[in-house]
Amino acid sequence: MDGIRDPTPAAHRAAGGAQQEEPLMKPVLWLLLLVSTVAAVYVSTFAHYTGTTRVLAGVGTGVVFVGSALGVWLTSGKK
Repeated sequence: MDGIRDPTPAAHRAAGGAQQEEPLMKPVLWLLLLVSTVAAVYVSTFAHYTGTTRVLAGVGTGVVFVGSALGVWLTSGKK
């Protein structure tokens, strides 16, 4: 390959790469999705936040929700 070296470590390739990490990642992403949903409901209904605090709490829970939902979607391979 004209001196181009594969940057992936041999141990990582031999272990199957990211596929070996995936069994732990899916439950964590689902847990984050659930926790962010519960947190968003709490912030919007029970917490007595007002003004900027309420907006920042809502944005924070929304970002975690979207990120974990995207992670769940990207790790759900067709089998």
